[in-house]
Amino acid sequence: MKTFCISCDQVTNHKVHAEYIPLPLKDLETGITENNEYYILQCLGCDHIGMLRKWWNDDGLEKEEKPYVFEDRLPEDPNRFYDYEFLRDEDQDHLPSIIYDAYEELKIAMYSEADVLAGVAIRMIVEATCLHQKSKENI
Repeated sequence: MKTFCISCDQVTNHKVHAEYIPLPLKDLETGITENNEYYILQCLGCDHIGMLRKWWNDDGLEKEEKPYVFEDRLPEDPNRFYDYEFLRDEDQDHLPSIIYDAYEELKIAMYSEADVLAGVAIRMIVEATCLHQKSKENI
């Protein structure tokens, strides 16, 4: 199988050690069929072993149209947070408690790749900062 290797950072040939392709699941309410394929792969370039999940559904597709196939890899790419820099723990300890709690929620959301939750956490940090600054001005 030819697919992207997160270790080599390029598309390479992989040996399939195991595969599991369950029957497609059809949602009776919406009529949308979801398909999944699971593979345990070994890169033939660097010997990296990982799991690949391919998934797609037929939502909004015409009869002859091919779906876009999504791919998830485990272990995940170690560089996926390369663009994010979080505070060091000792610096984070200096945050006011109201901001500290919201910041912890942001880190959890980002590590979980829960983008909507991360957006909510950013809003919580902004609001907590405003509340903290307002309480400082009243002193």
